[in-house]
Amino acid sequence: MPATFFVVRATVADASKRAAFDEWYRREHLPDAVKAFGVKKAWRFWSVSDSSVHQANSTAAGPR
Repeated sequence: MPATFFVVRATVADASKRAAFDEWYRREHLPDAVKAFGVKKAWRFWSVSDSSVHQANSTAAGPR
């Protein structure tokens, strides 16, 4: 069982900015989280009922 479980909820109200958010998340945020927190597994999704809501979940080994 992982020592740390992160849940982050974000709202990107402007639909025209969601592609840029996805690109930032993939290119910058996730690699930084791997380096900083030792993230081992991550998954994320956009809400079906409110397309402006994004949730990201990840597990990490714990403090480094």
